Amino acid sequence: MALNLLDMPPEILLHLAAFLQVEELLSLLRTCSALHALGNDRSVWISVLDAIRLSFPLPCPPHTDLTRPRYTLERLRALALHKLRLDARWTHPIITPKPDKPPLVSTFDEVLDIIFSVQGTDILLLNFPEREEVVCWDKQAGTSFRFPPIRTGGRVIDVAAPCDADGVSTVAFLTRPNPNSVPFTRCAHVVKVFHDDQKATGLEHQKIPIDAAGAHFESIFVSEDIVGWAVADDIDDHLTLTVASRVAGARLSEETSRAVAFHRQLDEDDMTLCFVYQGHVYNLLENGITAQIQHFSRNTVLSGEFEETGIWRCDVPSWTTTTETEELHGPFCFMLPSTPFYGVGAVFVRWLGVGVEDSIVTIGFLPCSLTGLADDGNNSPLSFPSPCVTASTTGRPARAMPLVWMDHGGFNVTIMVEEPDGFKLMLVRYHPWAADPTSVHTLELPTSVDAKLITTVCVDETAGTVHLVDENHVLTTLYYT
Repeated sequence: MALNLLDMPPEILLHLAAFLQVEELLSLLRTCSALHALGNDRSVWISVLDAIRLSFPLPCPPHTDLTRPRYTLERLRALALHKLRLDARWTHPIITPKPDKPPLVSTFDEVLDIIFSVQGTDILLLNFPEREEVVCWDKQAGTSFRFPPIRTGGRVIDVAAPCDADGVSTVAFLTRPNPNSVPFTRCAHVVKVFHDDQKATGLEHQKIPIDAAGAHFESIFVSEDIVGWAVADDIDDHLTLTVASRVAGARLSEETSRAVAFHRQLDEDDMTLCFVYQGHVYNLLENGITAQIQHFSRNTVLSGEFEETGIWRCDVPSWTTTTETEELHGPFCFMLPSTPFYGVGAVFVRWLGVGVEDSIVTIGFLPCSLTGLADDGNNSPLSFPSPCVTASTTGRPARAMPLVWMDHGGFNVTIMVEEPDGFKLMLVRYHPWAADPTSVHTLELPTSVDAKLITTVCVDETAGTVHLVDENHVLTTLYYT
């Protein structure tokens, strides 16, 4: 005899709810009054949200314990419904700001840009290059948190993907003195942002000198235990990795540097950077044809030997094919999500053309997956089994790299492009489970925002917002969900 759904014990129904999508759960709750009562059980929503957060960032910090009392039934429902609203609004060809939520505007008296957004919080790190300071900013209140500014001592030239734990987000950035010095001296900065209920509660800053020469291809990375610096040598075709423990008095020194081979010639059209996940270091090298990923295990990193323990090569679909030849796009920038946990390892941006009329921008997503192997310090927690996925839009990148931003999960990229009819803010989306894995959208701007004056963009899918900075030193937050 078939078992009626209503005859199932409540604990079985709660278990089944964890396997439902939000829209499926809502449909189930509407079936009858008995099932509707399930929607008043916090554990149902906690189960659903814990399942969602395995594949998509929630509008809360990534390691938040949702069983805490502050996550009331209403708040849990709101977290679940956020993804539905985002999916509903961010699928239109033209995405408009919410008419019932006006932009939040803050005006400054000097040049600024955004270097970091803490997932699921109201926290931004703003960089003020002229006074060489980084400020912790409350994007909802439109004011700075009451912490002393961080002295950078130079120009910020690279920002690492963050290292997150419950109640704390750690980010590292690289600076060089103003004006540029010779040789290329560098300094690493590690910033820990403590937060609670979306607000910053504390700030720690560690300045780490770098006793090694820099170059044009370089990146910084940070984990729970280490901070590292990678420099690519395009003359000898090798990568120099330098790592230091995150302890007082740490230095990134040439004495602890190790050179590793790229396995192929490096040229000026290549893009390369490093990131770290669970203590394992990965170097990405993309040349428009393939993306090469080298793995250095946590054990070999901690030993300082940096022996290569794995390598993947992922094909990149042809960028542009003409009747006479296949021409590669030139490099523009590489970007990292907050974590590769959700299935995107990196995004690279290339463009081809001379004038606005004949240019095209291509965004490439590098898929990755969790291996599920035992964490013995040698096995890679990540694998890169699939080709890259690309999407293109007409126009050329406007101005410079601050006008491109990747969200926390890696599924959404905002980029300002210049087309013959003016500047447009585009949203390029990656849908790994859809038949068409990418889509390109236009983010409509209010009349109060002049697109050609924008100097920085930042997208936060966990809040459904886009932050803009313009030449008049105005920070504008637009709400798209």
